[in-house]
Amino acid sequence: MVGTTLPAVAGHCAGDIHVHCNQFGDDGHDSIAEQAVEARKRGLRWIVITAHAQRMRADDWAGLVAGCARATAREGVTVIPGLEVSTRREYARRPATFAYRAPAGAPLTSWVECGGGRYHHAPLGFSFPFYAAPRTSVCISASGFLSFPPAASAIPSPAAPRGLIAPLWYHGEPAADVAVWVDRQVPGELRITWIRDTPRRQAFQARLVHTGDVYFYYQAVGRFGTPTVGVLDDRGEYGASYSGTLADGMGLKFYAGADSHYLALGPRAFLPNPDPERRTGPEIADAVRGCPHSGIGIVAHPFLQAYPWQYWTTGAGDAGATVCGVGGIELVSGGLATRAPRRSLLRWDALLRSDLPRTLGGGGFAVGVAGSDDHDVLNVSTLGNNVTWVQVPSPSPAPAAAAILAALRAGRCFASSDGSMTTFTAEVAGTRYPAGSVAAVAPGQPVALAGTAHSAHGHDIMGVTVIGDGAPLATLASRGGSWSCQTTVNGDGYFRVVLIAHDGAARHSYSNPIFFRT
Repeated sequence: MVGTTLPAVAGHCAGDIHVHCNQFGDDGHDSIAEQAVEARKRGLRWIVITAHAQRMRADDWAGLVAGCARATAREGVTVIPGLEVSTRREYARRPATFAYRAPAGAPLTSWVECGGGRYHHAPLGFSFPFYAAPRTSVCISASGFLSFPPAASAIPSPAAPRGLIAPLWYHGEPAADVAVWVDRQVPGELRITWIRDTPRRQAFQARLVHTGDVYFYYQAVGRFGTPTVGVLDDRGEYGASYSGTLADGMGLKFYAGADSHYLALGPRAFLPNPDPERRTGPEIADAVRGCPHSGIGIVAHPFLQAYPWQYWTTGAGDAGATVCGVGGIELVSGGLATRAPRRSLLRWDALLRSDLPRTLGGGGFAVGVAGSDDHDVLNVSTLGNNVTWVQVPSPSPAPAAAAILAALRAGRCFASSDGSMTTFTAEVAGTRYPAGSVAAVAPGQPVALAGTAHSAHGHDIMGVTVIGDGAPLATLASRGGSWSCQTTVNGDGYFRVVLIAHDGAARHSYSNPIFFRT
């Protein structure tokens, strides 16, 4: 889209919340100044340089801030310093080659009896990084699991052990008639074997490797039922599990997989991000929120295969409660996306609904934005496609960073897949509310939703879909750019809109919500 234009919209300016450079350890291909020049050519008025914090030294931060200030002064584009912060790497699972090895020597005879269970504390003989924390000893349960209790001599909770590695654990089952072997024949590995001959033979192993990898091998599963199989962190919040059918001759591998990324837009200080990082996504979000800060924290590319966001709920899978507290979500990401993934929209609406009481009390909400994640790979820039429009009072050629960040925090912004956008207001009893607002209404009171659509790059505007509390309510034609509809509000909730443009393919862009308190 080089050489094409973004629309001029009074009181609004377009920018990019997610841009990389080739300085200060970051992994882009252009300098800060070159990214500012490219942004200006493509009609952007502001960008955020989100350098990878894990690649930076603490003294690089001052250089990044200074480089952004120089580019702002020189190019007339507001360049805001930011960080892309990595979480710890969460465990993932995949099949493994069956590599059961018959135990040698005598089984364990030294056990601690507690709560109907039998436990043995064993040194690992090496440092084992479990959820990025080094472990040197393990507690072996005769019931078919391992754990890392807080103290080396502590007994895990029989009902809900944490720091858990469970190859085959049936809750509440007595640990009688089980023989357990510990094998340290291979340096940097520990192999534990459980064998029970009655009522049906069971023989399985857990193999811990110094890299943090965990292998389970099943020579004889021996029974049906629903055992716990998987790993769980020390807080009992996040883990990886296997819920399929176990079979003789089967192997599983649990390994430290992908990390997730969180953007800090406009922090006033560097946020240390060691490698390996031990903090979860919510902990990183808390750290960004607690950093001297005038900006906002954003979940980056939430469903990118290499770095997905893994903290939508507590617990393995989707069984736990929705995790709130993130500043926003990069709905449209990558520079060439034509719409937000359906999964991103479902998660966004789940967050908006879960956080509704806090939002209606003035506590904010998860703001939806768009960013290119531009690295200018092979000299192909993606700036100017996936952009975020912000509503600022009187944007000058280089709008103030503080005004841009305030608009993002308040949700006075629009996530666009192609540069097109629509204004969005709700009128209640003569008062007009913009996106991000909370309006007080009486049940059944009429509400007028309206806006004006603006096309980018000559794309056709096809219409606007109104979304109420996550569900589509109506699709409206945009005549001469303007659209409007009348509705009523019968309870606490929100409306947002989706703008549909077309250039041979449909392109969807997203307003932030207007909330209603009854």
